[in-house]
Amino acid sequence: METPAVYRVPSIQVAGMPALPTAHRRGLTEREFEVLQLLCQAMPDKVMARRLNVSAKTISMHLEHIYSKLGIHSDSQNARCAAILAAFDLGLVQPPSCH
Repeated sequence: METPAVYRVPSIQVAGMPALPTAHRRGLTEREFEVLQLLCQAMPDKVMARRLNVSAKTISMHLEHIYSKLGIHSDSQNARCAAILAAFDLGLVQPPSCH
């Protein structure tokens, strides 16, 4: 299996996910967009926190903001999946290609 290209996103590198211009991010801050990209890689909160050098509580706060901005009820058991699907559906993040 071929390794996807790595695209540069400010402060982190995210494999296979190009950055979008700020105007197309549905009101997400730069950091929320970074968290969303990591979420779309099915990365657990603690791993995201280590990657971004923040606490897990900060990641939870960012996720709450992401859910709100994407119109997802954060109390839903499936909020993470809904956010990933919304990100793909809205073109915020490109789904991984299947080779």
